[in-house]
Amino acid sequence: MLVFKLKLTEKSVPWFEDHRLDVRAMESALSILFAEVEATNRIRKVIITIQVLYNTESSDYTFETNKIRLSDSPYFNNSSKKEMTNAIFDHFLHEFRHWMQSRIYKVSHTKINYTDQDVELNTNAYYKNEYEVDARQFSRNYLPKFYKYYQYFKKQA
Repeated sequence: MLVFKLKLTEKSVPWFEDHRLDVRAMESALSILFAEVEATNRIRKVIITIQVLYNTESSDYTFETNKIRLSDSPYFNNSSKKEMTNAIFDHFLHEFRHWMQSRIYKVSHTKINYTDQDVELNTNAYYKNEYEVDARQFSRNYLPKFYKYYQYFKKQA
């Protein structure tokens, strides 16, 4: 079992505080979710750094690293607290799936064969890339469960 520790960059801490996100609850929810998705007998701790990207709508992950970068506003300004949290978690789980592709499934970064411009324009090279499709599907499938786990662990704090 992998036990996840989320390390926020210094400039990301205020954003997490402003959004009232409980990092410890996220760690616990992620660890449980991962154990369900990828059963393993080994126990080890994995530290994932989270950096908030200010003034951008997109989040990203660089293959072969343990760093996820999240958009500071993946939601609409008139979103409810739950909608905002789910939008943040949706981005987080999408990028976490890319982490899994890279670090667990050993997918080469060369399989991500689209450009930043493809992402910005949402071209087929980006949208139909099998690893992007997989990441969107993963997030869609596991967001409700992650949110449920998160709420449980947040109440325990």
